[in-house]
Amino acid sequence: EEAGIRAALEETDGVRTRAAELLGMSRTTLWRKMKEYGLQPDQ
Repeated sequence: EEAGIRAALEETDGVRTRAAELLGMSRTTLWRKMKEYGLQPDQ
């Protein structure tokens, strides 16, 4: 899951709204999972 989030953020240049849509989850869920994995949008 973490790798998928990283890939989606990279593909969308860190745009979390687009990354969440790509992953099929809400922005809130993506934000929570990013926090859980210690990810920043620019990583």
